[in-house]
Amino acid sequence: MDVNLRGLAHASAVVLAAMRALGARGLWNMEGFGSGNQKAPGLAAYGTTKRAVTYLTDALAKELGKDSPVTVAHLSPGMVVTDLLAQDYTPEELAKAKKIFNILADTVETVTPWLAEQVLAGVPNGGRSPGSPPRRRSAGSPPPPSANGTSSHDHE
Repeated sequence: MDVNLRGLAHASAVVLAAMRALGARGLWNMEGFGSGNQKAPGLAAYGTTKRAVTYLTDALAKELGKDSPVTVAHLSPGMVVTDLLAQDYTPEELAKAKKIFNILADTVETVTPWLAEQVLAGVPNGGRSPGSPPRRRSAGSPPPPSANGTSSHDHE
């Protein structure tokens, strides 16, 4: 909770003060599971912080106002296969879950360049990036390799 919420609140205050002084724009806060009010066993604390991130981002945008040169926006990556997503599965459960991940989730290697494009394109104050990259891999296609030569889908 300290990093996802308190850290974000403090960092946002510092960054927004600097942005106002410099006339810069574009503070983006990362949403995640729970931002849209989703709930799942084992993710209560994480989901709570992400729901709070959504509220904080909306509140900061409202405080700045719609005509502010400094903007605050939501960065919404959609479902991304990370260790957090796969950590609580037994090997059998993970084998089943991988089928769903391959259909619904994207890899870090796919999402990262897409998120960068969203940030560079910008959105209005209080806006939100689209929920995930437009093209997902098909379930049968191999995931791209990560920097260490393994797939970010490989959690066995």
